[in-house]
Amino acid sequence: MLPPVDPKQNGQARREQSWFDFMVPAGIPRTIIHKVNRDAVAGCRTLQEGLAKHGAIIAVVAATQTRFDIIKNDTDRHSKLFVAAGIAAK
Repeated sequence: MLPPVDPKQNGQARREQSWFDFMVPAGIPRTIIHKVNRDAVAGCRTLQEGLAKHGAIIAVVAATQTRFDIIKNDTDRHSKLFVAAGIAAK
């Protein structure tokens, strides 16, 4: 059991944001991709319902191709910056 969390700090509502994605190699059948997506969204919805009982508000957004294109473009752009700066994953 998690300890109770005060949803407000200094009179302000707390807001945090994070996102998760699953990436697979090209050529994975769409049926598998759709199944993984459905299962991941269902798991997030279960988490959403559980945390709502404690006052948390969570938005679950299943990504569209447009969102993935944005992520891909950002990843490509940032990867080039990291390489140029000599930053490597460890």
